[in-house]
Amino acid sequence: MSSDIIQYLKAKWKIVTSSLALIVAVGAGLITLKDAKEVIWSWFSSEDNMSVIQARLQPFRIRPDTKEGQDEVFLMMEIRNYDTSPLMIVSADVDGSGNKLVTKGKAGWQSRCTFSSDANRNEPLSVRPGQTVWVMVANAVLLKGLNDLMNELDLKSLHNFEPDAGVGIYEVGFVDTLNKALEKKYGKNVEIVASLYTGPDKNKHTFSFPLNQGKDFFSKDGSLQHDWLLAKWIKPGYETYLQLSKDCESKL
Repeated sequence: MSSDIIQYLKAKWKIVTSSLALIVAVGAGLITLKDAKEVIWSWFSSEDNMSVIQARLQPFRIRPDTKEGQDEVFLMMEIRNYDTSPLMIVSADVDGSGNKLVTKGKAGWQSRCTFSSDANRNEPLSVRPGQTVWVMVANAVLLKGLNDLMNELDLKSLHNFEPDAGVGIYEVGFVDTLNKALEKKYGKNVEIVASLYTGPDKNKHTFSFPLNQGKDFFSKDGSLQHDWLLAKWIKPGYETYLQLSKDCESKL
């Protein structure tokens, strides 16, 4: 037998033996039928059908003098469906990992393209095969001390692409400065972890974003685009929220 056939048989045997173990567990009342269904689905499903193209942190504050929620940000993601079937996003959640200073925030937002952890509070979004959409997690992330960190940076030396909109900055090299500042403040292993849930069975798709590995506006590999964060910090406002609410496919 070739090694490929052997590996195939091993994989099939693993599923068969695991299935028998599940049947015994259900019969003994150790787990529920729903739990067993989720385990079996995980054997055959793959998260590769959904990919993050771009990711950004949107400051909660809408004015420079806003004190409430000044350390909180929302995670925005440009999602692409690589499956041959439509996907329906129903809910989402987000949290920090690697440092107790990075946790769930208190701020929240509600709009057409924004998803909370409660599917019943959201408007489901269908994503066609090959389609790309922007979504935002409704629950903010708290980066404790972010406002103080930003005040210590020389943001006055930066210039926005579009002064009225605050889309990005010309001095993209400043992203490295921000990465170093974030690593010094929160550590090198800090990540923002988000999960999107699709379909009636709420299949889980999880993505991690290292906080100290942000890139610039032209990055399309799913990294956090920190020049967006810098631009929006310099020029805060409602524009992003309004545009996202109007059309999930807008070029944000």
